Amino acid sequence: MPVPKEENNPLIEPPGSGGRWNVEMEDFCPSNEPPGIKIEGVQPLLRQIEMNKHCFDPFLVSIGPFHYGKRNLEVGNQIKIEMQNQFVGLTGKTKNDLFDMMVQEVEDARMYYDRKAEFMKPFLDNLEKFHQMMFLDGCFFIQFIFTYLRNPVRLSTMFNVTNFVVRDLFILENQLSLHFLEVLMKIRFPSEKEEGVKLMYDFIQDRFPATTILPELQTFYENQHFLDFLHSQLTQQNTSLQHQCKESPCKESPPSDWSSFHSAKELSMIGIYCKPSATNSLNDVKFLHSLVSSKLSLPVMTIDDCTESILLNLVAFEGTPSFQKDQVVTPYLIFMNALVDNVEDVHELRSNGILKTTLSDQEVSRMFGKISRGLVSYSHIFTEVKEQIEINYMNSYTRMFGEWRHKYFSRPWTAFAYIWGLVTFVQAVFEIIKQFHPQT
Repeated sequence: MPVPKEENNPLIEPPGSGGRWNVEMEDFCPSNEPPGIKIEGVQPLLRQIEMNKHCFDPFLVSIGPFHYGKRNLEVGNQIKIEMQNQFVGLTGKTKNDLFDMMVQEVEDARMYYDRKAEFMKPFLDNLEKFHQMMFLDGCFFIQFIFTYLRNPVRLSTMFNVTNFVVRDLFILENQLSLHFLEVLMKIRFPSEKEEGVKLMYDFIQDRFPATTILPELQTFYENQHFLDFLHSQLTQQNTSLQHQCKESPCKESPPSDWSSFHSAKELSMIGIYCKPSATNSLNDVKFLHSLVSSKLSLPVMTIDDCTESILLNLVAFEGTPSFQKDQVVTPYLIFMNALVDNVEDVHELRSNGILKTTLSDQEVSRMFGKISRGLVSYSHIFTEVKEQIEINYMNSYTRMFGEWRHKYFSRPWTAFAYIWGLVTFVQAVFEIIKQFHPQT
């Protein structure tokens, strides 16, 4: 395919001269062949929920073919062009050199989309338009994340809409194949093999701190796209969790008749306290019972303006036909919605270090209610935990002891008052004894 003519290309030629590549051609080949349709849209049932449907559409930046050409996203094109110019300029090559190098990889990336879908019609008679779009969006994706992490001051001076762009990178219908991005990352960082993967990892850590460890290259490219990588990071099991599931299969066991559940505040009143789990994996939900008090360990979650959209797009990803992993995000959100019934529950979880949020308690409570609206999951990942909570809740002795402990020992001043009263009572008893049995 010929290199696109400059006058027909809306992208600006950045400074830089051509020359021979200093990396061998085979280094730019993707790890595996494209496996067919792997980047899919949001299922219609989710879009039918009126209060949530805006979360599935980009606000500022379109990436890939799903929302290409929409008028409300034209402003975002200027951001993409600027990021692409920086990307190309830092390689020391010309845009035409890079474009020519990427033609075959862009063509392979087409196999990740349903070519019969409505959103692919603009490209049926104009393959060059598809190639230009993918090249622009791929360069933008990598360079924006690089600048966001490595030079945030420069990014904030260039644009005042950074948070909107960050949100749009996690939209399901804004994803690019990681195998396609792999080629661009090798071009952008020819001497640093893992720099691109580290960028993606650090970007996720910025949104979801202490998620998991940096993955190996092979593990990273097992994911279909960036949202898939986020899903893997949020749902990764540690060794102890895997061992626990092997001994008592929490996902394969049939569902029980258990149907009731209780909010975080209600559980705390009977001596079941929510505490941060050892990891931030959404799989790491455990119930630990003891005679003194019981503990429900939950992963720590950071919540801001982007969280609702990100979580809903993870739910949408779990609902796509190509999704081959276990559902975790969907049942987790259903589980959390049961725990968060009102603002008191949000306060309870926030006070215990489980929720870290820039939003008000009212906004967080409303968010969980909106996200879980209409969600259905056939996963039994939390069934065992729910059953353990219910057994503990229905045990009259445990419940009575828990209520007593919560009433008198949940706060330092109530505990001090109770102990002081007990000491005073014991002293009074000894005084009475002395009255009837004086020392001789």
